[in-house]
Amino acid sequence: MTDTTYEDTALTWRDLIDELTAEQIAELEEFEAQPSDSCFVQAGLLKDARQYAAWNATDRVLFGHMPKPTDAKDTGHWRQDGEHWHRLFWGTERVCHSAECECDHDDDVVCDGVGKVDVVGQQFSDGLISRHVDLRSRDLDAPGCRRLTAALLSAAEELDRLHAAEVQPELPFGA
Repeated sequence: MTDTTYEDTALTWRDLIDELTAEQIAELEEFEAQPSDSCFVQAGLLKDARQYAAWNATDRVLFGHMPKPTDAKDTGHWRQDGEHWHRLFWGTERVCHSAECECDHDDDVVCDGVGKVDVVGQQFSDGLISRHVDLRSRDLDAPGCRRLTAALLSAAEELDRLHAAEVQPELPFGA
């Protein structure tokens, strides 16, 4: 019989480095580089590293077999909400630029975008995928309203297309 007991003997966050992703390591290193003599900073880093390691283990062990949604650009960690497990995901982003925007739609340049339309959702452990549109905007003039409307229509078409293409699991009792 295999012993699955986990003993956490980490004294610093770096003791957990083999259990972290490259992005998590970079985040912790960036925070660690901030000038501070506080032992609370080190304790916080260790706490964060332990949380990341736990999330990574859950993702790998319990849900390593679950493919991410086809349109997901990024996914969150699996988490339990009562009896149900799910994870958030982020799909297509549509930034509505103003007519005067000089950003060339480049992510490295600050944009004066008038709105943003994102397709986001939740994936459940039974395979069910739920998507919706996250809409953010500022005060709009008539041209801004038209650009935002076009982005919303495009997002609605994407939602319809994705829903039609995916096989959703049957829910009990016709729910």
